[in-house]
Amino acid sequence: MSPLTQVLRNIFFGWAGYAAQIVITLLLTPLVLEKLGETQYGLWTLLISITGYYGLIDIGFRPGLIQYLSRSIGERDDTALMRVASSGFFSLLGIGIVILVVTCAVAYWLPSFVNLTDTSARDVAICALFLGIGVAVQFPFLVFSSTLSAAERFDVANIIGIVSRIAYAALAYSALSFGGGILSLAIAMTVTNVADYVARAVFAKRYVPALAIRRKYIDRQTIKNFLGFGTWTSLGNASERIASYSDMVIIGGMLSAAAIAPYALATSMISHFNRVVWPVATVLFPAATKLDARGNISQLQTIYLTATRLILGLALALAVVASYYAHPFFHIWLKNSATAETIRVASHLITFLTIPAVAVCWQMVGRQIMLARRHHQLLAMLLLPESVLNLILSLSLVQYLGVWGVALGTVISTSIFHLIVHPYFVARAISLPASRIVRETAVRPILLATATCIAFWSQAILIPPPVTWLELFAQATCSVMFVTVLFVLIVLYGSERKIFYPRLFRLLQLRPNL
Repeated sequence: MSPLTQVLRNIFFGWAGYAAQIVITLLLTPLVLEKLGETQYGLWTLLISITGYYGLIDIGFRPGLIQYLSRSIGERDDTALMRVASSGFFSLLGIGIVILVVTCAVAYWLPSFVNLTDTSARDVAICALFLGIGVAVQFPFLVFSSTLSAAERFDVANIIGIVSRIAYAALAYSALSFGGGILSLAIAMTVTNVADYVARAVFAKRYVPALAIRRKYIDRQTIKNFLGFGTWTSLGNASERIASYSDMVIIGGMLSAAAIAPYALATSMISHFNRVVWPVATVLFPAATKLDARGNISQLQTIYLTATRLILGLALALAVVASYYAHPFFHIWLKNSATAETIRVASHLITFLTIPAVAVCWQMVGRQIMLARRHHQLLAMLLLPESVLNLILSLSLVQYLGVWGVALGTVISTSIFHLIVHPYFVARAISLPASRIVRETAVRPILLATATCIAFWSQAILIPPPVTWLELFAQATCSVMFVTVLFVLIVLYGSERKIFYPRLFRLLQLRPNL
């Protein structure tokens, strides 16, 4: 399989997993809201956010595991492979035990932190225990999921993820239909997650037969090597998790569990927004690493400028479309499950939170370039103050502006770092003037966004908003087709369109008139 085919395959299955998650979210969320109510839905979201913090205990093993497993597989060194896998497994098993201890503390503390109304403290504690157990089991099994990544079997990993999501949705639907609550959801999630981990272990062994876990292969130097590589990367990831999960915790702790609902709905949609773009950027990392190893800086610059322009154009187009259709979408989707005020606030929050989402997308490729050029320490040191600033601003503003204060804290901190600070250091990393980066990556996408805004403004005047799924689908499809044409005409250069057109015609089984 050629490198380009492998990249496209990885992107495709990444998008397939994303599409499955979207469909499940669309189908399951209204039921969860209807059966649980906004207060318990907010509490469920809070539980998920808190258990997400457990990932902070991962002190860098996964990035290092993937690197050293990839090297062992590439060199066909079975002994080194078993040494890395065994050292990683038993080290992460210890972390899993630590998480179990932390889980017990959280289960004891959480009921007193949240103002509980119609949910018993016992149920909340048991939910926290189940979710924590699921995360604890995940850690030693990271060796197997990392092996699938090292073997470049992203297709298998995503298929397993899709099946596990469908299984969770089926169990959750059944439980809620028979009157279950958040405890039923926690059990369903834990069971399907553990099954997911086991499946990844089975397929990792199938595609990498030499993979074996043996106590005799535990090696301190191996642990030190991949720990040293991954610690800084993990620090950056931890900073991002703090920024991501702290919003829900702040709202739940300083406002109420019910206040989490509109913010959770908006951030859920924004996370899907990011997942459209993220697979395109991450698959560039191996190519960037090879170019850096060869010292081919000019080609690295070309990849950065081209990919960043395309990704920013895609992100801005998606942001405009999402902002325009947010309220009709939520109204059609949740009219029987959520209050009109929740729908209104969630819709406006989506529009506001597309600002930091687009800013992050602009730096996605730059982040891969910095990792490829081994600037992981610098990247982590940029992400850490961003999350701290986000936390400080959110804690300060939530007292005066409620959920909007939390959103404003995210917008300010992300904009400062991803629109100003990150571009400066990326420019230094690849020896490019910042002015050229802005000119070649941002001008055309901004023109696209401007044209798209004008088009949607005209549409709002001439066409009433959709009120049924059929109307929404028809209008959104026409909008996406129109924006795609604008993207090709505005964002792509003439030479790129010459490559794009023949491939499009071949896809449609047509021949262009030459």
